[in-house]
Amino acid sequence: MTKPDLIRRIKLILKLDNIKKEENAGAKQGLEKALEILESNQRDLSGLDELDTTQAKAIAMFAIDFNNMKPCSAFFVALGESIEGKVPDEKFYKKLWTIMNEFDKKS
Repeated sequence: MTKPDLIRRIKLILKLDNIKKEENAGAKQGLEKALEILESNQRDLSGLDELDTTQAKAIAMFAIDFNNMKPCSAFFVALGESIEGKVPDEKFYKKLWTIMNEFDKKS
C-alpha cells in the first residue's frame, strides 16, 4: 500500500458513522494523529504524549512505522473493518497489544 492509499483509507475510516461512537474515541483520535503524521512525514515519537489513550498512541505509532518503512498497512485495514463492525482476526489484536506494550515501556 502506498502512502496516498493509506491516507485515503484513513480518511474513509474517519467518515464511518461508527467512528463517532464513544467507544471509538481513542481510535478516532489516533487516526486523526496518524493522518497528521503521514502528511508531515514524521518519523519520530514527538507529539504522541498529547494523545489521551494508549489506543490512540498505538495507532499513531503505526503511522510512524509506515513513514519509517516498516510494514503496517494491514493494521489500518483491520482497524477500519473493526470500526465498521467486522471482526478482525487474532493477528490484529496480537499486533495491537504488542505495540501498546512497547509504548507503555517507553513512557
